[in-house]
Amino acid sequence: MSVFVDKLKAEFGDDSAYKDVVEMLTAMLEIPDVIFDVGYSSIKQEILKNKETDEFKELILELVKSPDREEVVNTFKEIVQSIEDTKEGIDLSENKIDCLITIFSLIVEGCEETMKKPYIPINIPIELCSENAKVPTYANVGDAGMDVYAIEGTTIFGGETKLVKTGLKVAIPFGYELQVRPRSGMSLKTGIRIANAPGTIDCGYRDEIGIIVHNTSPIPYEIKIGDRVAQLVLQKVPFAEFVIVDSVAEIGEDRKGGFGSSGK
Repeated sequence: MSVFVDKLKAEFGDDSAYKDVVEMLTAMLEIPDVIFDVGYSSIKQEILKNKETDEFKELILELVKSPDREEVVNTFKEIVQSIEDTKEGIDLSENKIDCLITIFSLIVEGCEETMKKPYIPINIPIELCSENAKVPTYANVGDAGMDVYAIEGTTIFGGETKLVKTGLKVAIPFGYELQVRPRSGMSLKTGIRIANAPGTIDCGYRDEIGIIVHNTSPIPYEIKIGDRVAQLVLQKVPFAEFVIVDSVAEIGEDRKGGFGSSGK
């Protein structure tokens, strides 16, 4: 097996998306050079045609779903560069080397084109802890918030605060958070509020997600199994590092004033 396939396996392990790439390359490299060279033109054409297939597009989408997709693309770029720099010393036929470069280059090109699109899904592993649990859903393509559902029925009396269970556990990728926000229709038509909105679910949290709900109305509010109780919004989280200085007034423009200084 080529050292470049070994590099791919070492880099990505048994991840399903990369496993498909590794298996495809392994199958190609195991073809005897004599046979491969005879069918080289046809193989190259098939590789180029595959760019337009649903299978290839699904592969690319799986690759760019990773929160570390920039690193993924850079790894494939490094492999291409490594092949080009050392191809004279590679124990493969010239035609196989050309096909390897073509395959990796198509993957890089496909990933970069897909990453320019406005909506690229981020994979979030999710565990359903109840038979009533549902995966959060977007009502419309392009929506920011995903509806999250109650797994138990309960009544929230006026002035009462309760934790509504969702039956969901998630593994949020590092560098992201899930925000818990109220549903606009519920806020407009009822006295139900998300008590700590927006709530934050950190990337290291692995317990069940609960929604803290408060009833501001004197009228009891009934939540049924399967009711949409809140929205979850995935957000990227920049990390702050504080730098101690003598005076912040010397940095940028000090607009002066305090609370209420800009008027009503």
